Amino acid sequence: MEYLRRTTADPYERALRSLLFTARPDTVNRAMARGDLQGVMFNRDAAIVDTVEWILRREDRIVLAAHNAHIQHGPLP
Repeated sequence: MEYLRRTTADPYERALRSLLFTARPDTVNRAMARGDLQGVMFNRDAAIVDTVEWILRREDRIVLAAHNAHIQHGPLP
């Protein structure tokens, strides 16, 4: 990875995370335009989970507020 060699892991990971934050809303909007509600929900909630996991790898704990529909014990049917 050329980019990783030119910097350290932390700035690289932050840049990659910024790119993901930019691309994910586009994915959600495209699913919305297709009328793909399940795709919208999956991509939006996947982004939330990914972000929470990323923060928890860096911090001991966080406060997370979410609507009931975003907190579940398993995947959607």
